[in-house]
Amino acid sequence: MAEFRRTVVEACLVGVLLLLVAIAANEAYPDGLELRRDYFRPDVRPLPADTPATAATTPPPERPDGTPDVAPEGATPPGDPVAAAAPSDEEIAKVEARIRAEGLQTISHAEVVELFEDPIYQDGAYVFVDARNDAHYEAGHVPGAYQFDHFRMERYVNEVVPACQGALRVVVYCYGRDCTDSEIAAKHLKNFGVDPSILAVYVPGIQGWCADGRQVEKGPRGSGEIGACDS
Repeated sequence: MAEFRRTVVEACLVGVLLLLVAIAANEAYPDGLELRRDYFRPDVRPLPADTPATAATTPPPERPDGTPDVAPEGATPPGDPVAAAAPSDEEIAKVEARIRAEGLQTISHAEVVELFEDPIYQDGAYVFVDARNDAHYEAGHVPGAYQFDHFRMERYVNEVVPACQGALRVVVYCYGRDCTDSEIAAKHLKNFGVDPSILAVYVPGIQGWCADGRQVEKGPRGSGEIGACDS
């Protein structure tokens, strides 16, 4: 009889423990567990709206000149036109070498066009990320590209990071030439758990895109306002 009572007590304790685990899981994932999600891979969950984006990352990357990636209070990142002369092959090669030295991949204009024209781009298999600020993004961006201004990451991280983590390829770009915004944005995305093997910087940027006569989307993402680059 004593053995039976001990077995019953142990079973009750196990049941209580499982109940506590279930309650904790429910609190952590109130919308339920995603059956297709691998909860054992390095990952990040979307941050609460009032949580600074840098809280889930290592310290912010520095710019190539060694200065911190921090915008002065009230400052706006430098401006740039949408369309301008495309960077030369020499300029592109120099910047690509610097970016690869930082442990990031680069991607050519031809490869970018191929990804964009692949039908599965529309299904989210490939993600384009525009690292410029509001004014320049809305003046014209690669159709369907997400905005990720690293100076204002908290605005975009909850939408952009999950999209990137579910993609087969992520292309980050900014103005072009020696623009460092795409490089810094790519580093932040990597810190947020985006697989570096799918992450690449498109050095020609919006300049190279427009110089090839490609169309852009104006206004917010999904606006449907597609047209030529502004001169």
